[in-house]
Amino acid sequence: MPNWCYNDLIVKKNDADNYILDSEKRVDFSILVPEPNSKDECDIKYIITDNEIPPIEIDDDKPWFNWYHWHINEWGTKWNARRTCVSNKANDEYIISFETPWGPPVGWLKALAEKGIKFHLDWKEETGYKDVITNETILEE
Repeated sequence: MPNWCYNDLIVKKNDADNYILDSEKRVDFSILVPEPNSKDECDIKYIITDNEIPPIEIDDDKPWFNWYHWHINEWGTKWNARRTCVSNKANDEYIISFETPWGPPVGWLKALAEKGIKFHLDWKEETGYKDVITNETILEE
């Protein structure tokens, strides 16, 4: 069982509604960074070969897909977000609180920044380590 990372994301409502939140107002990384649907769409490094030891779990719908490594590299976290809470910060901004396993979703945040979306993320791990990531700082890495 992972340690959880608690994330508070401040972002424009329009950006959240278009790229971050699903129809039930839950954070969904796959809206902006979707998993491949077929081998043809998938980078070869995420295709499980017969000689390879599969990831922790096999996706029954995509048994060829190494979802674990894809999630770590593309989203920056093992699983999608959980426990979303959306609050109004100002007329045009949300504060979106959500949890991720082990750490913040750095790969997904980088995709947001590359899309031109401005954000501010405060995050804290269960261990007490915490930091801030913004659209500007993520692109400097």
